Amino acid sequence: MSREGPLTEREADHIVEHVPMKIASQVEWLEHRGFWKAVVPVTGAGVTTSLVMDLTINKQLPGKYTMQLRQRSGVNIRRLDVRGSHSNRPETGNSERWQSRTHKHRYRDMFEDAFAYTPTDIPDTTSSPFHPEPDEHGRVFEAFCGECGIDHAGQWTDPPGEPFDRHPGLAD
Repeated sequence: MSREGPLTEREADHIVEHVPMKIASQVEWLEHRGFWKAVVPVTGAGVTTSLVMDLTINKQLPGKYTMQLRQRSGVNIRRLDVRGSHSNRPETGNSERWQSRTHKHRYRDMFEDAFAYTPTDIPDTTSSPFHPEPDEHGRVFEAFCGECGIDHAGQWTDPPGEPFDRHPGLAD
């Protein structure tokens, strides 16, 4: 039976913590309005809703990017913002703020994906947003898949034009 309505916090956590998921396809990039974007299907035994992994890389700041596991019809279950900015709302009980720093979002019924925290399981992302480390996108993708309980059995493909630090005109 398929469930395409919005997930609850409990359902989202259950999927990540207890449902073996898999990405079997290759990551394929499309250019859209100054960004590289990919949408990769996520499958899993017992998953009753359509899931995808969204990837977005800023072409001018390739070290600033987002990866998110989401329900195709809505809920962002987990989101990773690398070198992004965010302020938690006071009512979350956590007033932490990130300015051009890596942080994660976890779906919560009361706050949707507006609650963020500092990850401890993501490879170092402290280099320049203009010049991410070699293979950084792939390493971070694999780590994020691991945190989400996803086996990446497909092939990682860097966006066209990598390594970005060879692009003329980009400077720190």
